[in-house]
Amino acid sequence: MAFCSKCGNELKGKFCSFCGNNCEIGRTIPLIVRREKRTMGFAISFGVYVDGVKVGSLSNGGTVTYDVCEGMHKVEVKSLEDSVVQDVFVKSDTNSIEMVITLKMGLLAGKAFLKEVNYR
Repeated sequence: MAFCSKCGNELKGKFCSFCGNNCEIGRTIPLIVRREKRTMGFAISFGVYVDGVKVGSLSNGGTVTYDVCEGMHKVEVKSLEDSVVQDVFVKSDTNSIEMVITLKMGLLAGKAFLKEVNYR
């Protein structure tokens, strides 16, 4: 099952029937958001959003995988105190993208921090 990278609705063809986004079902690329396992702040969960659509929650040591089509995508990882926002550009020769998130403790809660982005 594939989902539109723009609005999050299920794709049933080349174009999203909800927003009109051009995204071929046959060519989607996995966007992997992985959180490093830490002993401090282990109970804090982060929300993962792709192009404004919530695609999952990231727990300690967890992974969220979401299929996207070619083009520019805004990935946001939200914590209570702050957010990490990263634009990723998916090219036709990209096989997968992995974003590694780590936790930094703030004054009141944990903050998401982007450690690295790997294009494969």
